[in-house]
Amino acid sequence: MSFSYHDGNNVLPPRTIDPAGFGKVAIVTGCASGVGLATTQLFLGHQYEVLGVDMHEMEYSKIDERDQGRFHFHKGNLTEQGECDEVVRICVAKYGRERIDVLANIAGVMDAFEAADVYTDAEWDRVMMVNLTVPTRMIRAVLPFMKANGGSIINVASKAAVSGAAAGVAYTASKHGLLGVTKNTAWRFHEENIRCNAILPGGKRDLHNAPIHQIDHISSYHRYESRYFNRRCQLRSSLLPASSVGLPERPL
Repeated sequence: MSFSYHDGNNVLPPRTIDPAGFGKVAIVTGCASGVGLATTQLFLGHQYEVLGVDMHEMEYSKIDERDQGRFHFHKGNLTEQGECDEVVRICVAKYGRERIDVLANIAGVMDAFEAADVYTDAEWDRVMMVNLTVPTRMIRAVLPFMKANGGSIINVASKAAVSGAAAGVAYTASKHGLLGVTKNTAWRFHEENIRCNAILPGGKRDLHNAPIHQIDHISSYHRYESRYFNRRCQLRSSLLPASSVGLPERPL
């Protein structure tokens, strides 16, 4: 069921609203940009109340004026001890409900495309913390608020979760691990009407937002593995249309 929404003064353009999320609460990590921002906008468009968290500042101009009243932003570093529990506490206090209907674990980082013979301990710990430990902590924090009414947990993994040829060893291991967490959570809590699913997107067009050092790492990796990379590109182009590059709002 959907209905039309329009401003009485015709300042805002009309739009059709699907009220599927009316009265429901969602938490979105990594909400300030990319896939996290697109997901936040999508949930708000479906009338969810959304608690968004990111370690970077949020540009409220990217949130539709009609949705801003249902959106609360929390700036925080989820890798810090206790921060995941704090985000859930803030969400429950903000919306006044002892329930959370959706958790979207989207925040993540890329590695330096380093193989098992050259990766550093610091890089391994950073990628594992952000891509695997934080989502698992978030799941642990929201589960008590989903058990009574059910809920949905969405983990953004990657094609690297099922392939060894998509990134460096740290990123690949972290996404394989997140897929394992997803499967275990889905199995353990399905009788309490809690769903847990993973999304495995391919590449998307946001490299221009990556730090310079990350772009350098990627370029170096491609040069070092040029023969393999060229072969992979040829195979990819034979399977996908030439324009098939993912976007934050439409991952590949």
